[in-house]
Amino acid sequence: MESTKTHKVKDGPTNIGIAVDSDVVIERSVEEAETKNERLEAVQSESEKQNAFIMDFPDGGARAWSVAAGAAGVLFCTFGYINAFGGSIGTSQLPFDFSRLFNHRPSFTDNALFENWPQLTIYSGVYQEYYQTHQLSHRTPSDISWIGSLQVFFLFSGSAVGGPLFDRYGGRTIWPAALLYVFSVMMTSLCKEYYQFMLAQGILGGVATGMTMAPGMTAVGQYFNKKRGAAMGITVAGSSVGGVIFPIALAKMFANPKLGFGWSVRIIGFIMLAVLGISCTTIRARLPPRKKSFFLPAAFKELPYITLLFSAFLMILGVFIPIFYLPSYAVQYGMSTELASYLVSILNGASFFGRVIPGILADKIGRLNMLCAVGVSTGILVFCWQSITSNAGIIVFAAIYGFCSGAIVSLVTLCLAMVPKNPQNIGTYMGMGMFVTAFAALIGPPINGALVERYHSFHQVADFSGVVVLVGGLSVLVIKVVEGGILKKV
Repeated sequence: MESTKTHKVKDGPTNIGIAVDSDVVIERSVEEAETKNERLEAVQSESEKQNAFIMDFPDGGARAWSVAAGAAGVLFCTFGYINAFGGSIGTSQLPFDFSRLFNHRPSFTDNALFENWPQLTIYSGVYQEYYQTHQLSHRTPSDISWIGSLQVFFLFSGSAVGGPLFDRYGGRTIWPAALLYVFSVMMTSLCKEYYQFMLAQGILGGVATGMTMAPGMTAVGQYFNKKRGAAMGITVAGSSVGGVIFPIALAKMFANPKLGFGWSVRIIGFIMLAVLGISCTTIRARLPPRKKSFFLPAAFKELPYITLLFSAFLMILGVFIPIFYLPSYAVQYGMSTELASYLVSILNGASFFGRVIPGILADKIGRLNMLCAVGVSTGILVFCWQSITSNAGIIVFAAIYGFCSGAIVSLVTLCLAMVPKNPQNIGTYMGMGMFVTAFAALIGPPINGALVERYHSFHQVADFSGVVVLVGGLSVLVIKVVEGGILKKV
C-alpha cells in the first residue's frame, strides 16, 4: 500500500504539473497568436489607412490650388526666364534687307541667300544679341549660343536630381535650389569673360533651374489626379507668361544706359527672389517621404514608361526647331525685322493657351489621347510650314504652332506623372524622364543646323522636324494598346 501510495504521490503531482504546464503553454501560445494577429491587423490597418491617404487626392481646395499657383510662379522664374536667351531677332544681327537680294519672292533654294549665310544669326535672343555686341563681341554666335543650349540641357537633366529629392525629403528641398538659382542670376550680372558666363548662366543656372522646377511640378502631381491635367497646364503656363515678360523687360533695361547689363540682370534677380520666396512657401509635399532608393531603375523595365520616353524624346527633338528658325525664315520672305522680333512673343503667348486648354481636355478625354492628337497635329503643321510665305500666314502659323508646341511640353510632363502607380514616385519618374529628353533638346538644334549648312535649304529642316514629331505622336498609340486598347480613355 505504501508503495502504491508513494507512486501515486509521486505520479500524481507529476501528472498534475504536466497538465498545468501544458495549459500555460497553450494559453501563452494563444495569447501570442492573438497578439501577433492584433499586430498584423494593426499593421494592415495602418497600411490600408496610409494607402487610402496616399490615393485620396484632394483634387481642389485652397491648399491644392495654392500649390499649383506656387509651382506656376516657379515655372515663371525658371523656364520662362530661359526664353530670354532666345527671344527675338535683333536688327544688329541683320545688316541688310534680304528682300534686296531678290527680284522675286525668295525660295528655300535661292543661292544668293545662303552665300550670305554667315551674316545671319538664327533665333537671336535678348542675351545672345547683347553678348554679341558687348562682353563677348570677340566670340562667334555659335560659341555664345552654347551658353543657352547648356542651360536648357541642364534644366532638364537637373530635374533628375530635383524630382527624387522631393520624393525623399519633401518640400524643404526647393529652398536651397531656389536660392542657388537666384545666386546664379546674380553671378551672371558680374560676368565679363566667356567661361564665367558658361559657368554661372549655362551650367550653374541650368542645374539650379531643374532642381527648382521639378519639386514644384511634383507637388502638383501629389495634390491632383482627376484634375491633374488642368492643374499641370496652369502650372506650366507660368513659363509662357515668363517667356513673354522677361525678354521684353530685359531688352528695355539693356537699352537704358543708366542701368546697363549688371543692374538690369540684378533687378531680374531681385524680382525672382520675391516671386520664388512666395512660391516656395506655398509648395509643400502632401505625402510622407519615400524611403526607397534615390533613383528607380526598375521604371525602365516598364513598357509604358520606356515607350513614353521614346515618344517624348522624338517630340522634344523636333518641336523647338521651327521656333529657332521662324524669325529668320520670316525675314527672308520680306517681313520686317521689327515685326519678326515679335514672332517668338506670339509663340509664347499662344503657348499659354496651349498649356491650359489641352490640359483641361486631357482630364476629360484621356491624357494619352490628347498627347497623341497634339503630337500628330504638330507634326502635320510643321510640314505645312514650308508653304507659308506671307506675313499674315507666318503670324497665324506662329500662333497655332505656339499653341500646339506648348501643349506638347505640358502633356509630356502630365503623362510622365501618370505612369507610377505610387504617387510617392512621381518626382523620380518625372525627373528621370526629363533627363532623357535633355539630350533631345541638346542635339536637336545642331542636327538641324547641319542640315541647313549641308543642303542650303529649310526643306530638310522642316521634313526632319515634321517626321520625328509625327512619329513621336503616333508612338503614344503603343502605350494605349498596352493599357487596354486604342479606343480606351487613357
